Amino acid sequence: MSTVADKMKQAGYKTLAVGKWHAGGHSSQHLPLNRGFDEFLGFLNGHTSHFTHYCNTIDCVDMMDGDKPSWKYFGQYGDEAFYNRTFDFISRQAKNKNRDPFFIYHSFREDFKPSPVLLSFVAVLFVLSIFQTL
Repeated sequence: MSTVADKMKQAGYKTLAVGKWHAGGHSSQHLPLNRGFDEFLGFLNGHTSHFTHYCNTIDCVDMMDGDKPSWKYFGQYGDEAFYNRTFDFISRQAKNKNRDPFFIYHSFREDFKPSPVLLSFVAVLFVLSIFQTL
């Protein structure tokens, strides 16, 4: 069965998957790079730390860069790494002289339960709340 990324790639699009990948990780054929994506940065399991990317349910690091686990992002807030990869991908496509079309699948991890928040986000919300009261 083809994915939307398979179809986009066949049509000449550059493709990126970022974030949560819960469409199969038990074999390499189900990983994003084998499902139509040129690049992938994300995680395959649930219950991973937002900063260490350690998955306590199966005792592993669960931050995949391409098709391999990566410790490069240890200590970096996961969604920040995902946003940075997305912006980097868009920037690279903008510099592409051929102006190839691109497709991005960005799956946020923050949709299930309360999660840790970066202090910079809290500061922005605080400033906004002050302006709303003026």
